[in-house]
Amino acid sequence: MSRLGPVALAALLLAPLGAAAFGQAAGSDGGGGRLAVDGHTVRGHCSVCHSYELVEAQRLDRALPQQAQRSAQRLEGLAARLQALDPRQVLARGYTWLDDGQGRALGSVDQLHEGQDLRAVLADGEADLRVGRIARRER
Repeated sequence: MSRLGPVALAALLLAPLGAAAFGQAAGSDGGGGRLAVDGHTVRGHCSVCHSYELVEAQRLDRALPQQAQRSAQRLEGLAARLQALDPRQVLARGYTWLDDGQGRALGSVDQLHEGQDLRAVLADGEADLRVGRIARRER
């Protein structure tokens, strides 16, 4: 979010009055190009504008660290979720990757036949297996 300078803020606040009300035409202030309201030039250090900028700066000073903290916490949570799904972490929890020896995952006994060679990948290595018996569990 960009901050407005005091003159830009004054122009924004006074815009509803219409350009004619504050002499927006070139040279209306003697050639300086400044904004004039009822014959008075709006200077760069308007106290109302300065107060507004100060309040906005203080608000941003409070909001930015809070936003950064929330973002960091969200990032930590996402990193933890991603790490929990890491295949090595899954294997470390006692699960095994079983494939047909060609790298295609097996997830059902319907994909097996007796005497078939398989490969099991565990957390600390691999093992070659041969199917001896198949027993289907009823659902």
